[in-house]
Parts: sequence; structure tokens; C-alpha cells
Amino acid sequence: MNTSQVIKASEISEYLFCPVAWYMHRCGHEPKHIRIEKGTEKHVKIGEKVVLLQEVEKSGRKALYIAVGCLIITILLFSIRWLI
Repeated sequence: MNTSQVIKASEISEYLFCPVAWYMHRCGHEPKHIRIEKGTEKHVKIGEKVVLLQEVEKSGRKALYIAVGCLIITILLFSIRWLI
């Protein structure tokens, strides 16, 4: 079996992170290439945006839970008022 055809587990995670970087590394390109540096910078910026979006989503979920809780309490209070 040709060892260049064997894909290691660590290569799978590298491929999932960035198929282009995996391919370039597999073909023997040095990671010091300017395109790789620019790609790394883009990945960092995208990562920062993803973290920010996750925080916004988490805050949005909290606000939704609070709103639903308030709605349930309001419905219960009106229901009790109509029963009395």
C-alpha cells in the first residue's frame, strides 16, 4: 500500500477545518506561504464572528425564556382573576 494514500485521523480534523489547507499540506506546500497566512487570518476573523454570534444567540434564548415565562405568569394571573 502506498503511504501517500493513507489518511491519518489528524488529517481528517485538518480537512474538516479547512479542505484547502489540508490539500496544500498534503501536496507538500510550506505553511509559510502568503496565501496560507491570509487564510489563517480569515479563519481567525471568522472564528471571532462565530463566537460573537453564539453569544448573541445565547442572549436571545435567555430573552425568549424570560418572555415566555412572563407570558405564562400573565395568563395564569388572568385565569385566576376570571375564576374569582
